[in-house]
Amino acid sequence: MPGPSYVRVSLAMLVAANLLPLFGVLFSDWSVFIVMSLFWLENVIIGAWNVPRMATQLLRGQWGALFLIPFFIVHYGLFCAVQGLFVMGIFGHDQPIPGGKIEASPLAAFTLMGRLIEADPALWWAAAGMIASHGVSFLVNFLGSGEWKRVDAGSLMFAPYRRVVVLHFTILAGAGAIALLGAPVWGLVVLVIIKTVVDAAAHLAERKRLAGGGSADQPRCALRPDA
Repeated sequence: MPGPSYVRVSLAMLVAANLLPLFGVLFSDWSVFIVMSLFWLENVIIGAWNVPRMATQLLRGQWGALFLIPFFIVHYGLFCAVQGLFVMGIFGHDQPIPGGKIEASPLAAFTLMGRLIEADPALWWAAAGMIASHGVSFLVNFLGSGEWKRVDAGSLMFAPYRRVVVLHFTILAGAGAIALLGAPVWGLVVLVIIKTVVDAAAHLAERKRLAGGGSADQPRCALRPDA
């Protein structure tokens, strides 16, 4: 695996970023709609960090990345747009929307997130924490530990889609927790904790998978796109 100090730093950042929504739930009265919107935004952030990850493969002579990068940006952008509409429809249908109603469109979820952040600056800090967490992992693990030499552009392109499984898991687990506890605030606490544990486990699993035991000519596909 990467150096223990590297893993500790990136893991600490991951946990801190995941726990920021907990403070919003306990002290800013964030609803399940806001929390799930924030989790959706993290998918967008992961996609954004995946672009420089893919770009590193140009340094290894994988010129196909010149085609894969713009393809990924368009395809994953549309994928996130549809997923955002799903989150809005399931959790936001009875919630007040800052600035009034938003018409359904490919950019609706992005517009909504901008309004939510504008209405509650605490969301900006939560989003900034997520950006920083994935950025630290990109620098210390992907670049610093040489993980970029043990992947390829194709596997990197598909890696962020796997994270959608985590989001769907948190949706189902969160909905179940809220129903069982009968108290939305505690249901959201459980939701955040479950998501944090799943993310941390996936992070450590990827560090082990991309450890330096294999050849750079034998790329391995990442489970969790931490950058």
